[in-house]
Amino acid sequence: MTKIDGKVSDLLAAILAESEAMVDTNPPETLNPTTVEELQQKLEYFLILDSLGELLQKIRSDRGLTVREMAREVQKSPGRISQIEGTRDRIELKTLAQYANELGYDVQIALVPRNDREPALFAPIPLS
Repeated sequence: MTKIDGKVSDLLAAILAESEAMVDTNPPETLNPTTVEELQQKLEYFLILDSLGELLQKIRSDRGLTVREMAREVQKSPGRISQIEGTRDRIELKTLAQYANELGYDVQIALVPRNDREPALFAPIPLS
């Protein structure tokens, strides 16, 4: 892990450490984050794309799990599972990581450069 990877991991751990830290569905105003807070907003916003919820729903149904079974596994209500899969309003990063983990996946943030000169950076989202 590079020094930058460690900083991203530390940032993600700090985001998840906040109790009831929620992801806001309103996009951050800046396109190029210049502060840690702006980077946090960007990371949180881009984790809640419609395609992510659809992907989680498809994986769950492909595995033969009902919404109720999934809710029991991740200790959330069936209504919350529907919200996660529909990506309505907000989703906790920790909940997303738990949900994906229950389906056999790890969640990582990928910072992919727009040029070929920089390497892509990856940071896992911890479950706790």
